[in-house]
Amino acid sequence: MSSFKMTVKGFCKVTSRDFENGAIKDEIHNALVDREKLLADVTELQAELTAKQEKNKQSGEDCIVRMQEARKQGYIAGLSRFAWWRHGVQYVGSCGTTLKQAIDEGE
Repeated sequence: MSSFKMTVKGFCKVTSRDFENGAIKDEIHNALVDREKLLADVTELQAELTAKQEKNKQSGEDCIVRMQEARKQGYIAGLSRFAWWRHGVQYVGSCGTTLKQAIDEGE
């Protein structure tokens, strides 16, 4: 391999000798190899990012489910706390709605 390192400024100063001794060919080959390595790295990083995003999405969905369940439990606890008893049945409000009916309606 050649020690000739191509830069934009250096490209403007290419001579026929550089073509003849293979320096340009080596530099192009090295650039293409580097490009392939970078593309492989980018592909790997994109796969990792996609996996992390999917994991975070699943975590977010789990969090939403837990929040909904906590809200439901709080709703039931609030209804139960302010329910009143009459003839062995728990009622909520003043319209004759039983606690069980209110919980079913809330779900």
